[in-house]
Amino acid sequence: MNRRGRPLFALLLGTFISITSLAAEEKTAASPNEKSGELFDTIAKMDAAIFAAFNAHDADRLMSLFTDDLEFITTPVA
Repeated sequence: MNRRGRPLFALLLGTFISITSLAAEEKTAASPNEKSGELFDTIAKMDAAIFAAFNAHDADRLMSLFTDDLEFITTPVA
């Protein structure tokens, strides 16, 4: 990198760091407690129902908790 490009690079890097740190602060300040609220309670309830059906070997109950068009997608691990 030549000398003329260094100030521009430093400016862009500083701007990027400032924006990302501000976004992180805003996200932290705006997000409620992650272990409370209606969404968390719904997910916890469904999670418990799925594992209870699985552990009880109740295939009918387990399948009733999913839609007919459910797709499990896996990605290869490199």
